[in-house]
Amino acid sequence: MPLADFASSAEAFGRATTQFFGHLSEIEWAPFALALLCLAAMQLARAWAWRNVLRAAYPAARISYLPLAAAYLAGAGINAILPARAGDVTKVFLVKRQIPGSSYPAVTSSFLVQTVFDTTAGLLVFFYAVSQGLLPGPPQLPNLPAFEISFWAEHPQAFLIATGALLLAIAIAIYLLAHRVRAFWARVRQGVAILRTPRRYLRQVAAWRR
Repeated sequence: MPLADFASSAEAFGRATTQFFGHLSEIEWAPFALALLCLAAMQLARAWAWRNVLRAAYPAARISYLPLAAAYLAGAGINAILPARAGDVTKVFLVKRQIPGSSYPAVTSSFLVQTVFDTTAGLLVFFYAVSQGLLPGPPQLPNLPAFEISFWAEHPQAFLIATGALLLAIAIAIYLLAHRVRAFWARVRQGVAILRTPRRYLRQVAAWRR
């Protein structure tokens, strides 16, 4: 029985491989190369934006762009292959090693600063889609196939209880670890230092994220 399952899996893999190379031969290489160049330019621009955020967090440190861009591209490549944003962890790990005296909370928060523009733009697109009827309305949420959405939509009381329990657990953890939490948030504030100067953020970060 296991041998038959293996043979069936191998046959399915062979068919998928044949289809893949069949579609690969249909690609127009000039537009494909142009698309790759645009994607690389976008990633390099975002790496430059992240460097500007890190320079605001560590003004006395010398942050080279090329190693940072290499770490950013490596992380983007890993994100395309592995789930759970493993590439973002790789970016933070590699860049933290490039900045002497840096900390993981500060580097991580500096990385998240970039998402401010992306989140804002995403919300605008979301509200536009809702206003145009392009997304399902709230009454349809329980019928969506995604369990994490349909379950909470069908059980709002359970959602409120779970949210309250989570907030209470966070409050207790902050109280018990107040000293370490203060040190942690001090490093986080260091990573988001560029947000204290909105003009600089718009010029050096948001402009490169478009």
